[in-house]
Amino acid sequence: MNQLRDKILRGIKRYKVSELQDQILDGLLPAVDLVPGKPVKRKLPAGRSKFGGEPDLHDPEDWPYEPAGRPLHFLAQIRLSDLPAKHIPRSILPAKGWLWFWYDSLGMWEEHYSLRTDWMTHGFQVTFSPSERKPVQRCSFPNFSERKIPKAITRKKYYKPAAEIYRPAPEASLRFKPMYSLNSRALDTLYKAEDETEERENQITGFIYHFFETNHQLLGDYDDRFDGDCRESCHLAMKAKSKGESVHHFRQDPGKPVTNRQKKDWRLLLDLGSDNQFNWCWSDFGSLSFWIREQDLAKQDFSKVHGMMCSG
Repeated sequence: MNQLRDKILRGIKRYKVSELQDQILDGLLPAVDLVPGKPVKRKLPAGRSKFGGEPDLHDPEDWPYEPAGRPLHFLAQIRLSDLPAKHIPRSILPAKGWLWFWYDSLGMWEEHYSLRTDWMTHGFQVTFSPSERKPVQRCSFPNFSERKIPKAITRKKYYKPAAEIYRPAPEASLRFKPMYSLNSRALDTLYKAEDETEERENQITGFIYHFFETNHQLLGDYDDRFDGDCRESCHLAMKAKSKGESVHHFRQDPGKPVTNRQKKDWRLLLDLGSDNQFNWCWSDFGSLSFWIREQDLAKQDFSKVHGMMCSG
């Protein structure tokens, strides 16, 4: 994607960050900007990449559930052959197949009233199929009996979950635009340079915003300045899951810090920003991100994905 790199090179001159050019170019990672269309009035045909609506699955039995039996909420589906083929190395993602993204939309509400602490441990899933030839069918959200929380209604400031929290989000088709993302090392270099003067801060902020900011992103890297180290959190979450502990309350053993090698194993798979169009509001209007280890991605083992909500 030489045209994209050429635009970035022109931007480096425009925003007067030429002395950081080598670090910027070395830090470029191929990514995809997910651009949703307007919500449709009629359902999209089955087999399209999309946000919201009802999923298209090979079989209704493919719908994932959290351990206590509640079906997860559908977020998005991506047909891999729709991605810009020459931009994403096939060593990262296969040329064909399906990815579906899910989360437990009632988990946080239930945790608040039942003191369950495991919804974040099991509440984010990615399912995968390597086949695009096998037909898919539109699947309705499963019916389920919500667990009773007898003491919840007696708690102060009790509220019922909003009715739309489990309804399908508005449905919209997806367009995929090639882009580059900056890795964490390049971002750190730019942010350190920001501290020099106010003018310098404006130049660097403008450069990053113009070329690397997007609301919904596949692959690339994530700017975690305000959320702590996302890769460290992923490693700790994996340890918690392996021990049958809650991710929410798992803490690092000060005597055994997470190593750089362990953190480097993790890469961003998908980052979904808050979006009023789909009734998505993550944390304080932040984002919902899915992470996966390099070795699991190489095996196409998306069951090992870890999801987290990040600040806005």
